[in-house]
Amino acid sequence: MMNAVRTGSMPLIAGERMLVQLTTSQLGELIRSAVLDALSDAQERPAKSPPGLLDRAGLARALGCSTGHVDRLCRRGLPYVRVGTVRRFDFSKITAWLAKPSAPPPDADGKESS
Repeated sequence: MMNAVRTGSMPLIAGERMLVQLTTSQLGELIRSAVLDALSDAQERPAKSPPGLLDRAGLARALGCSTGHVDRLCRRGLPYVRVGTVRRFDFSKITAWLAKPSAPPPDADGKESS
């Protein structure tokens, strides 16, 4: 038998999923907060940052995101250098850039908010 938990006027059943509605700005702030928390935790641990310059796929693996998301971050100003025709990323510069609150968070569909 499942235990019912009552929050406000809606009962929630333990073990079931709950639907939550957020505005685009709330979602962006939630994501930004989670990234900053993760970066803070990473800075407190001994560094295991990838050595040297990373390619797009390597950066995506290091950040735990898709290569498409890396492309979107590049359009928003993510720092990189060109080696021939390929972008390369310095992981320490990337984490510093991600920690800065200057860029507006992307909308839920990945586009910049205006």
